[in-house]
Parts: sequence; C-alpha cells; structure tokens
Amino acid sequence: MSAWGSTPKLTLLLPHILADPAPIRVEAPPASETRTDYLEWRTRGAVYRLPMPRVPNAPARRQFLCYTHAIERRMGQMPLFDWREGYTLTPLPTMLSVQGVGVLFIGNLQGGYEFVRQIAYTPVSFRSSPRWQLEAEAFPLVPLYLRPQQLPDEPLALLGVPFIVLVEGAEQLSAAQWRALILWMHSGGQLIVSLNASASLLRRTPLARYLPDWDALRVQRLTQAVRISPAGSAFPPPSEPVPLAPLRAADAEQVAQIGERNTLVAQIPYGFGRLVVFGGDLTHPAWRNWHGYIPLWQELLRNPRFAGYTVGRLLGDSPRSANAQAVLTPLQMLLLVGLFTAYWFVLYGLWRVLRVRRQLVYAPYGVLGCVLLTLLGLHWLVPPPFEHNVISGKRVLVGTLSTASALERGRWFYHSPASDWSLRWDGADALAVDAATALNPVQVTFEGGGATLRGWGLTPTTLEIHTWRMQPIPLRVRQTEAGYELVNTSTDITFERIQVARYKHAPLGMLEDEASHDALFESPLELDWEPCHGWALAPGGALAFPFEPSTRYLVWATARVENARTQEQVEVWLFLP
Repeated sequence: MSAWGSTPKLTLLLPHILADPAPIRVEAPPASETRTDYLEWRTRGAVYRLPMPRVPNAPARRQFLCYTHAIERRMGQMPLFDWREGYTLTPLPTMLSVQGVGVLFIGNLQGGYEFVRQIAYTPVSFRSSPRWQLEAEAFPLVPLYLRPQQLPDEPLALLGVPFIVLVEGAEQLSAAQWRALILWMHSGGQLIVSLNASASLLRRTPLARYLPDWDALRVQRLTQAVRISPAGSAFPPPSEPVPLAPLRAADAEQVAQIGERNTLVAQIPYGFGRLVVFGGDLTHPAWRNWHGYIPLWQELLRNPRFAGYTVGRLLGDSPRSANAQAVLTPLQMLLLVGLFTAYWFVLYGLWRVLRVRRQLVYAPYGVLGCVLLTLLGLHWLVPPPFEHNVISGKRVLVGTLSTASALERGRWFYHSPASDWSLRWDGADALAVDAATALNPVQVTFEGGGATLRGWGLTPTTLEIHTWRMQPIPLRVRQTEAGYELVNTSTDITFERIQVARYKHAPLGMLEDEASHDALFESPLELDWEPCHGWALAPGGALAFPFEPSTRYLVWATARVENARTQEQVEVWLFLP
C-alpha cells in the first residue's frame, strides 16, 4: 500500500484508558512521490479526514485529538481507522483498545501499583441518553506509568483522566506541562502529590502556590494509630520507620491523620477539582508494607471525576433558537386544535345549508374559502421555519485568573439546507459532529487550523457540533492604588452579569447527577458571594474586585454575542488562584 511496503502506524499517547478527546500520533513511512494522503474514521453519521502531506525520503508524523463522545455514548473502544491513498482505502490494525479508567503515575516510577485494578470506586452516573453508569466491574482502574517527558503538555489531552499521581521525578516537568496540569485540576481533575526526598524542588515549580506547608521530611517511627477519614477507620502505625513530613494546612480536609494533631493526607479544593497531598513518600517500602496502605488508596481513588465531562455539564441545555423549529406554546396548541375543529364544523354546516337550499353547486367556493382561512391561521400560529447558515449555541470557558488561556467547550446547532452545503469552522482543537439523523454522511476535513464540513441531502438536517479549544482568558485581575480590579480584556464581548464568590468546598459537589448547575448560585453553604460594583462590563471596562490573599475565588460571568452568522451564549468560570 505505502512506500517500502509498510502501513502507517497509530499510537495512542495514553494507551488502554478511557480518554476523550484521545491524543493520537500517526506516523507514515516515506512516499514514492510528493502527495497528500488521508487518515479517516467514522462515527455518528460523520466521516472525518485528517490530511497527511508526504514526501520522498522522509516519514510523515502528525499528532491530533480524536473526539468521539466515548464517555457520553458508552463507547468501549476507539473508532475504526482507514488509510486513503488516492482511491484506495485500506483498514488499519485496530490496536487502540480501552481497558478502563486511568490512574497516571508521573515520574521515575515504572510499576508496582497494579493493585489499583482491584479497587471498587463509586459508580459514576452520566447524564447521557440513554443514561448509564461507569462501574469498576466493566471499567476497572488502570495504572499508567509515564516519564515526565511523556506527559502531554496540552490540557485537552488530559480531559479523560480522573487521577494523576506525582512521584519522584515529576519535578522535571516543563512549564507547559505544569500549566496543563493546573488547568486540568481546576477543570475537575484530582492531582495526588507524594512528598519524597526531592519534594522541596516542587517549591520552584508553578504548583508551589497551591501546595500546603509541611515540616522537613525525615525518617521516624510512628507510635500513634493512623485514622483514615471520613469512614474513621483506625490502623496501627507502620512497623518500620517511615519517611514523614507532617502537613500544615488549616483550611484543608483531612483524609488521613496521625493521632489527634498530625495531618498525613490533606485534600484542598481548587476549582472543580482537588489537590491531595501525602505527607511522606508513597513509594517507600515501609509505607507500602503498612496495613492501611491499600485502604488509603481506596479512599483516594473512590470518586473518579472526568474533567471533560465536568466542563461539559456546565453547558446545560444549549439553546437551539436559530436552527431548530420553535416549540409550540400550550396556548398555540389549543388554538391549532380549535382551528381544525372549527374547519370541520364550518364545512359540515356549509354542506347542510347548501343541501337544504339545493345549491351544492356552490360548495367548491365555500370549501376554497375555508381552506384559505385555515392556511392563514396556520401561518399565524405555526412557528417560523428554520434559518439556514446561522449557527447557535453556547460555549463555556474554564480556567484560572493567573494563566493566559482557558479551556473552551462549545456545543452548537447548525441546520443545513436541502442541497449541497459546506461550513468552515476555524480554531477547533477537537471537533465532533453528531449527524445521526442525516441521510448522507457529513464529511469533516481538518485543515488550516480548523475544519471544513460538507454535506448533501434532499431534506434539511440539524447538526450538533461539539468543540474543544484553548482560548485567551477574557477577564483579568490587576492591582491599582485603590485595590484590585476585574478587567474585561476582550474586544467584542460585553458581559451582562458578573458574580464573584469565595469558596471553601469544591463547587463540583453541586454539579452531580440531577442537580442543575444553577443551584451553584443558590446555595449559601458552599459559596460566600461577594458584592460586585456593577453588572455589565464592556470591553476594556473594570470593576472593583474584593481580593484578599490566601482566599479562593470564583468569578462567574455571562454574555450573549450575536452577528450575521452566529448567535451564542458565553459563560466564563475563572478561579483564583
């Protein structure tokens, strides 16, 4: 098929775990001539094409994010991939299997935690259609060991990972990898940090501002029992001396405690996720031989949270005003029923009158008049038809006020005309099209930093488009002589409503299962709202920001942006720090 008789190779950068979007690398051998081939895959009524420019004497490599809604749609495997050279389509080997939920160990550790496969975590309920639960029996926890240089530096590549454990060697991560980890944590991920001999080097990384204080790490023999919360189970101390660095985190939740005063494991909420710090070296043999070691891991891993699904939950029910048929109100439905009832009664009465008068020859004129009046009534009552070439939807940005970029999750609706059509979509790092109702597949070609959608049909079709991308943060906090201000740095977004809140507990708790994300703003128990000196914030405008050091803040803002082609709602969730 290809030059040198070798087929292209697909590599899943996070193998064997449920990840969506999934980072994939494709490599093709040198070609006999300069040309462009395509990697193709299909799902939900769409055919995706990734161009691969090829030249002689040099292999072709490309990395991309394959977005398939695997979690929401209960897909246990990646789609099937094909390689297209001209008119020849060749299936590629299917080696991208999914085994379970990932637990990433980042550092020099390369084994020894296979026991996490036996941990039964709390089932995760997804608000999909049909609804389903992710359970340990079908998708067990799977340990995945990555060297620091192997960890992706894109936050989008980590959205399907609920747990990341930093062990010795993780301090070698690059600045871009640290930014990706911090943004992933604020989006719902659970970051577990072990304080080993090189833990002091973490103070020189971007993670330092989120870490609690701890005493110097030293090997000592424990004499008091270790209690694991919230179950309250107490275990005898390790029989051998262990490396220990008791934590000093007054506002953190204690997961494990030595005696009555020393914190062994602290959990601190940041954004929708949490940071868990173990005051010692988790990989040390003395800790691994402790009777409470596996129960402690069961406590740490009992609640998987997928950052991608958490951010997607913030979308709520996106509007379909521009692209979907408007819904009839109850009054309109009653009027329609009354109109059709009146139509038949008038026809029946006209027939009786003309029959008595023996003037049935005039019946066609009466029927024509009734039909015209009925059509006028339908035109007045029935909602207007679809608007073509207008995209409506909602996008949500989640990030921190201390970084330059935020995660953006979008859901859009586009109603294609009953003919050949094409739609250009710029700036999407990952894109999925739900065209299950389309009679003909929609072709999605990734090119030029975006995607081109093409289709054809005899009837109009409503497409649902899901996107992920990194976006500049539209709000900033700056210090002035009078205090701090929240500044709108965007050029085209006027925020209609802004709220600032202090939080002590992760807002994630109010985004579970049946709870609406609107409840986040109704509960005084979780969030302490601060007053804002204004509601609307135009581009370049500023509001007083009630900033206090050592306090965790949530800034929530909404806006509506409309132009000739797009009608969208914008919702921003930014955390500090």
